[in-house]
Amino acid sequence: MEKEFKCLRKIVIDLSEGSFDAVQEIKSLIEIIGKPVYVNFKGKTIQITSTTPAYKVVEFWKRVGRKQS
Repeated sequence: MEKEFKCLRKIVIDLSEGSFDAVQEIKSLIEIIGKPVYVNFKGKTIQITSTTPAYKVVEFWKRVGRKQS
């Protein structure tokens, strides 16, 4: 499984709803694979690294959700 991750250039996760728990899971994934993860929410993408604060990502989701509602 480790070899599969090394060949990926970019990992994109699609989420229908942003939450603190989802951010924590993404940050755990980043620690495992050692690469940034790109999260796609309602057509907008944000890059999350191991140092991205969870609250910043949740605020991003809230802004995108309001604009497209």
